[in-house]
Amino acid sequence: MNRNLQPLLPVLMSIWIGCGVSYSLMGQIIYRYPTTYGHFVTTPFQVHPAYNLSDAKAQVTIGNQELVGPLRRIRSYYFFAGWCMNNNKGNNKNYIGILASNERDGEYIGRSRICFNYSWHTKINSKIALGAGANLGLISYVFDGTASTAGGGDIEPDAALGFLMYSKKYKIGLSANQVFGAQVQPIINTFKFPVFYNFYTEYSVYITPDITIRPTVLLVYKSKERLIEYNIGLMTHIIDKFKIGLNYRHQRWLSVIVGVENIRLDKHSFNFLMAYNQPTSNADFYQSIELSISYLYNK
Repeated sequence: MNRNLQPLLPVLMSIWIGCGVSYSLMGQIIYRYPTTYGHFVTTPFQVHPAYNLSDAKAQVTIGNQELVGPLRRIRSYYFFAGWCMNNNKGNNKNYIGILASNERDGEYIGRSRICFNYSWHTKINSKIALGAGANLGLISYVFDGTASTAGGGDIEPDAALGFLMYSKKYKIGLSANQVFGAQVQPIINTFKFPVFYNFYTEYSVYITPDITIRPTVLLVYKSKERLIEYNIGLMTHIIDKFKIGLNYRHQRWLSVIVGVENIRLDKHSFNFLMAYNQPTSNADFYQSIELSISYLYNK
């Protein structure tokens, strides 16, 4: 390849990904879904609006996913902050929070969403609790203009609903996402964000007092395509400080996850996580890396 063209490769690829291969796509509806993270097993608030803070009083989490190599400008970011309004008071708990994300297909194409989160949890008995949550916000699609091309953008409401049953050992959740079926037209193409459904479950197995393994399953049903995608993961927690795990996403990638958690300073604690996603099929042919940092306030 001509060396003078090499710096333009990420830009050309991002335009190809965001706009389609040719003008034959103009005017068609293109379905879009949120970025799937390989380490969703440690940031489940991304897939379920009722699954947020565990037992912490407050939490802030930031993270990203970035492709490796010439397409590293294709990346995603997320931010979550939440607060328990009545921690350790009675059988009921109320949480509020905010979830924001930004997905970039290169320098010129971006999708953003910001949602306010509310969830309510109550104990059925000493072992089992129920939770219900909702996200309500906005989603946008933007094409940034250049010296030779015009830009444009569009914005629509977005929401998610979810229910969760859980105990110390297991969690079972069902959620409906993008329930408004937002449809945006930033320039020519129409992009639709159709409703999809997540079924999430996990179970903790205590091998020794210092080692716990946690298998997880995430099923995603995309009703427009009548397609079911699945993620199967296994996370190992060691002395409540280290975690290592794997997650397989159907026909996409295998994620290797490592992290350090519960780094405590009095009432404050921090979690650090890294995931490497190795493609397993032609559907995804570029590796990606994910990083996240969480701060928790434990009262």
